[in-house]
Amino acid sequence: MTEIEIEGVDTYRLPNDWQYGRIGRLKGEARHTAVLAFGCGMTLRQFAKLPPAKGRRSTELIWR
Repeated sequence: MTEIEIEGVDTYRLPNDWQYGRIGRLKGEARHTAVLAFGCGMTLRQFAKLPPAKGRRSTELIWR
């Protein structure tokens, strides 16, 4: 698995080494959210602004 198309959001790609370095500094729920956000090419703030249905759908597709 290298890419997942998420309708209405973007294409999810595995975070790169630099992104994993930034993710490693976060704690708790922010770390989980950062993996999803960075993989979709967004910042944490941009991902948090997604409508709840799109955010949940992203999570379901990636973590299944």
